[in-house]
Amino acid sequence: MATLHVKDVPDDVYSALKDRARQSGRSIAEEVRRMLAHATRPRRPIDEVIAGIEDIRKRYSLAPGHDHDIDRFLREDRDR
Repeated sequence: MATLHVKDVPDDVYSALKDRARQSGRSIAEEVRRMLAHATRPRRPIDEVIAGIEDIRKRYSLAPGHDHDIDRFLREDRDR
């Protein structure tokens, strides 16, 4: 595995990172590894994202641009 050293990290950024790691119960190094892994993972192509949204619209009969009762949809989904 490679080792990465980062210079000139602003104090406020380091402090926020340290707080985030503490709140997650991780070391700063582990928190940075997780953040870097998340930031560099491949993203789904936009056409896949749009297709997924269209599938949800069809499943719930959602027309774009209309108000929908999200609580009702959640209840129906939970009750299935």
